[in-house]
Amino acid sequence: MLMYLLKSTACLATLFLFYKLFLEGQNMHKFKRFYLLAALVLSFGIPLITFTTYIQVPIAIYKTPLEYGNINTTETIVEPTNYWPYLIWSIYGLGVLIFSIKFIKNSTNLFLKIKQNPKQRLENHTNVLLTEKTTPHTFLSYIFLNKKAHQQKQIPKEVLLHEITHAKQKHSIDVLLIEVLQVVFWFNPLIYFIKHAIKLNHEFLADQAVLNQGADTVSYRKILLAFSSNVTEPYMANSINYSSIKKRFTVMKKRTSKRSVVLRSLLLIPLAALLFYSFSNQKTEEIIIQQEITKLSYSKELAKKGAKFYYNNNKISSAKGLEIIKKNKNILVETHPWTNKTPEVKIFTIETSTSKTEQNTKEGTDKLKINYGDKKDPLETYKKEYNTYVTLTKQEPHYIHRSEAEKKKIDDLFTLLGSLYFSLSKEDRAKVKRVKAPILPYVILIRNGKTEYKKRSELTAEDKKLLPPPPPPPLPPSNNKQDSKELAKARAAFKKDAYEYGSAVGEYRKEGKGTREELNKLYKKTMKSYEKCSALIKKEKGAAPLPPPPPPAPPIKD
Repeated sequence: MLMYLLKSTACLATLFLFYKLFLEGQNMHKFKRFYLLAALVLSFGIPLITFTTYIQVPIAIYKTPLEYGNINTTETIVEPTNYWPYLIWSIYGLGVLIFSIKFIKNSTNLFLKIKQNPKQRLENHTNVLLTEKTTPHTFLSYIFLNKKAHQQKQIPKEVLLHEITHAKQKHSIDVLLIEVLQVVFWFNPLIYFIKHAIKLNHEFLADQAVLNQGADTVSYRKILLAFSSNVTEPYMANSINYSSIKKRFTVMKKRTSKRSVVLRSLLLIPLAALLFYSFSNQKTEEIIIQQEITKLSYSKELAKKGAKFYYNNNKISSAKGLEIIKKNKNILVETHPWTNKTPEVKIFTIETSTSKTEQNTKEGTDKLKINYGDKKDPLETYKKEYNTYVTLTKQEPHYIHRSEAEKKKIDDLFTLLGSLYFSLSKEDRAKVKRVKAPILPYVILIRNGKTEYKKRSELTAEDKKLLPPPPPPPLPPSNNKQDSKELAKARAAFKKDAYEYGSAVGEYRKEGKGTREELNKLYKKTMKSYEKCSALIKKEKGAAPLPPPPPPAPPIKD
């Protein structure tokens, strides 16, 4: 909200400054009327416009980047209540209330005058005859005149024509618009300057109409001086006012050539472009391509590194694997670029009619199936799979006491939910719960090559040394604010490093493969990507520093 107010104010200040320097003193009043109204619309509209740039990130990530089994749980910290927002909003609300009451009161007074006093209906307007002494003024199509002066014809025809012009050109609509904006943005001083400029330009328009009817300029000036006064101008009405007489006299003598009008109008083109560029929102969205091109290109990279290819769990040549990926759409490609062993590319057939969460592949192996061609709502898909997962994990016995086949099904569903969660928008993530690892409240310990399960609350100091290094903290999701190409690439690099590190941790945790030194090396690489990305986020978005990452577990000897 604060950023929107700053942008709209800066935009309005720029447009108003242009008006004062290049337009106000020129005899082009109809154009100026349009300009002032357009300045209000643009100033409050441009900061709401968002231009989206899509960046394709050709990285195939189809699984949850990190394993969550051994993540340290964090305690909830109750922060002290910040009362400043309540105070600021209370002051703002009080200002809106005061200005609303003032607006309603003065509007009511004008309508009561119309209702309670005699009226004289004419072709394009209605004269409202008042008993009190008043300067002629106009509101909507009603012209307020002193009854006695009007009946005795003491009001010159030039003054009447001046007020008729206000009524015919519907100047009161402009005034009502700025009055409503003044209620909402009562704290913005520029609103008051714009309001004065709009009403002054109305006077220029009315003066021009009188002079175009053949009135003598000198005589008309004398009449304006005679009918002007220093009394307060009627609220929301157009009237002859002494404070603007001098400037009006100056503008009456001004003659603006058509060439000057065209040149000044052309200056608005670069000004508008500058405002759109400076005060609109720039949004960068990275697209993780999951189509054949990305699957194929990423698989080709792994093939060059000597990756093993599998099709429905049967080992095949890399050439045949690449051909299958290229020709088939209904496939799922899992890439496993392990750093401590030969990379793997696993290809699975996908049945487009899949409705269950897990089904058997053609060879009978339990395998989670994902239909990437399905256009269902990601949020609804997540909710459905989450409910299935919760039902499975709540069944007895606990996950750690189940068979390997049952664990495999739960692990696959947990992996899918992790992928689905990270693919949701920031708004959708707030509507759902994040999936918890099925192993909780236990953790896995690898002791002398054997796997042990133990509750975190029961871990000894010696046990804690067996835990792998913790995962890096997650980055804030990419949102509607601007992301440069450099930041998008940094995010993608962090995701890739985090995926490799998480995969290595999974191998170490589940199969005892790898060493702590290798994990620490991958951890440092991932944290380097994290620090680079978080520094760019802080630089580009001015965000508060991200929370420090958890320290790595102390190294142990293999």
